[in-house]
Amino acid sequence: MEDSIVSDTYTRDHLKQLEDRLSEYVDKNIHSIDRALPSFFAHAQSTVNHTAPRLSEPEYNLFMDGIACQIFRRSPQRNNASYNEELGAALSQIKKGGGREALDLVSGLYRILQGNYERALNLLKKYQAHDPLIGTARAYCYIRIDLKSPKIQSPVEPDPRPSEMILNAREQLMEMAHRRPPLTIHPLLNEAERDLLFRIFREVYEEARRWFPHESWFVGIALAVADREGDRRRHDEIIRDAMRDFPEDIRFLRVAFHDALTNGSIETAALILKTMIRVMPDEMEPVYYGLRIALLTKKIQMYYRFRKLGIIRGLPAHLLHLLDYAFEVILGNERDAIAKRKLFYEYYPKLDYLMESLTYLEADIFSHDPMRERRGSQALISVVDRFAMTVLQIGERLSV
Repeated sequence: MEDSIVSDTYTRDHLKQLEDRLSEYVDKNIHSIDRALPSFFAHAQSTVNHTAPRLSEPEYNLFMDGIACQIFRRSPQRNNASYNEELGAALSQIKKGGGREALDLVSGLYRILQGNYERALNLLKKYQAHDPLIGTARAYCYIRIDLKSPKIQSPVEPDPRPSEMILNAREQLMEMAHRRPPLTIHPLLNEAERDLLFRIFREVYEEARRWFPHESWFVGIALAVADREGDRRRHDEIIRDAMRDFPEDIRFLRVAFHDALTNGSIETAALILKTMIRVMPDEMEPVYYGLRIALLTKKIQMYYRFRKLGIIRGLPAHLLHLLDYAFEVILGNERDAIAKRKLFYEYYPKLDYLMESLTYLEADIFSHDPMRERRGSQALISVVDRFAMTVLQIGERLSV
């Protein structure tokens, strides 16, 4: 087993080194490569087979796709449609199972930058139903074609009906909303290409919300995009819109609740919790959220009210015991906390690793030093929360 791990690591490291060497070679020798694409790919294939003979088929194909995309990006011939076909044919010859999807994706995005939206539509077609960003990019192409098209003005009144291109854009978005693919960012896209897709999505998103105001999928994808970009302001704007337009959608309620706790807005979190209890009256999830608020606020009556609900809803016994221990620690009841810790060790020996990590925090929490107490309490609640989210599988549901 250890030999296998070492071997796999060795292969990945050498493959990365080979990728770097080939990329550098492409940068310096793109003109000669363009003149002999099949020969270059045959050489790359031989080198990969020698460097990583046990490479899986998907990994091998992804590596070759990456080299082809790098060649396209560097080639002065990339504006020529025939060059894209020649490069794609050479790539397909050495890939296991053929195919050129990644190359078409990168080429399609380049055509958008050129303003060649018709060609981009065809190149991006393979991804249209499986990748929200690519599907949105195709809708963008239809919109841009419509804007470039000459408009015939009626001498009487303008035609209120949308054009064929706008109908195509709407159909593209409707198809994605029907399939609901998760946010996918192709691993071979570079930073500029990802930024282009994000920019396009933001523009088309506004149209999608106007065209399909009752479709929550677009809002969920927009939230995922904002989070992937790390745009906190955009995240907050989208979740505010989501809470206004879809006030009982549990996906957005979860995000809003966790945002409120992160921002220290306990009152806001409590209001959201009331809605969650109404929307999920028989589930364990809102019960746990109530216990978490009680931990943060040290409200004893609230804790035991939700603890009783937790027993009724079937909250796992080991999680309840852990929360009881944590609550005694947070309240500063050292003797009761130690007693519950010992019982936890006795009842759940397989979870001793968890309790050991929490025990280290007790020294801070019971130190009578305000700063250490605050830091220790925050750390303890964080550890318990991560464990509870895993047990209840809530973390998996936070992805909208």
